[in-house]
Amino acid sequence: MGLGVLGGVALIRLLDLFTPHEHLMRGYEGPPELADKVKRSWLVALAITIHNIPEGLAVGVSTAYHVELGFVTALAIAIQDVPEGVAVVIPLLRHRLVRTAVAVGLLSALIEGGAAVASGVAAAGLPSVLGLAMGVAGGAMLYVTTAELYPDIYAEGKRKAYPTFGFIMGVLLML
Repeated sequence: MGLGVLGGVALIRLLDLFTPHEHLMRGYEGPPELADKVKRSWLVALAITIHNIPEGLAVGVSTAYHVELGFVTALAIAIQDVPEGVAVVIPLLRHRLVRTAVAVGLLSALIEGGAAVASGVAAAGLPSVLGLAMGVAGGAMLYVTTAELYPDIYAEGKRKAYPTFGFIMGVLLML
């Protein structure tokens, strides 16, 4: 399981390094040669997509373990995906980028769904690596939360209590 967690962290870290994307507070991340070649709206979309891969992994692996658990996991993730999606799409709609907003939503859903199907099929086909696969999904989600989301939240100058307790409440809600 520990190796799986490290594998999940490594997977998302590599995507983080090699996929051009942009955070609202920290700005551009990814290969320097692509910094001025991709529109900002797509860079934000790619950041959200990187975040959705671990969610798809979690749904796929938990479904391979037990269908009921997979449903509950998918429901918990869907609950938090709604406000997240709104938070991403509203600024695009404010700038009248309707096509981009729809494309961002579709890209995000397709990537998350693809990760769910791929990890579910792989884990179901190789039950002996199910624990490792669960670790990968967990490690990927931990990396996104601690390395990607928290620095952006804390950079706004708000007190750390709000995002920290929000994270804890989210975990409790999912449990």
